[in-house]
Amino acid sequence: TSTQAFGHKAVPLPKASPFKKPPPISIHQQRLTQRHFDRHKVVSNPFVRGKSRTNFGVVYSSGAIPCRIAHGSVSNGVVWDRPPHELPFNPLLITCAEGLSETEHPFVFIARAAFRELLESEGSGPKTIPLLPALVVPLRSALSSSDKSAVGAGIDAVTQLSNTVGPYLNPHLSQLVSQIHKQNFDASFREKITFCLQTLEANGGEPALALI
Repeated sequence: TSTQAFGHKAVPLPKASPFKKPPPISIHQQRLTQRHFDRHKVVSNPFVRGKSRTNFGVVYSSGAIPCRIAHGSVSNGVVWDRPPHELPFNPLLITCAEGLSETEHPFVFIARAAFRELLESEGSGPKTIPLLPALVVPLRSALSSSDKSAVGAGIDAVTQLSNTVGPYLNPHLSQLVSQIHKQNFDASFREKITFCLQTLEANGGEPALALI
């Protein structure tokens, strides 16, 4: 049985995994700059309004996030300049995770929709796994936000992340679950939290249950 270290404790991982362990990333790769997306067609957003709270808002306003809102008659969606599965997740996914703490339109909608659709895209698991250490910080920020909508988005994001990477999230669970449990006092989150913890257990197995 292989193990992956987290802090002072090694968490067992299943011997068989559908993912190959990707190479580690350097700290210099964890921030989004315009240079990373110069090779993509980028649509600027001259009509963006609202004050951003995170790096995501700044990046999106500069036109460096390769998607935009598609206004529909019933509901809105996002339109990508390229299919999500063709995009490099580093550092795009990290930047979208930072945007989970946004509270103003259009940043709220774009960040949450983009984060979800990147994780749901084909082949997302192997591209997400090496980014997990960098994703923990913005997820914790959303989970500890004073804005209830951001907290809810953070809980949903942890659930989505678990479905994408499975037991590879186990080494980081204690940092996330501690923040999730702090929201248990709010009855409006209890159903969402219960579903999230059940998902973590189902995808992470007994090692996850011990941490939950």
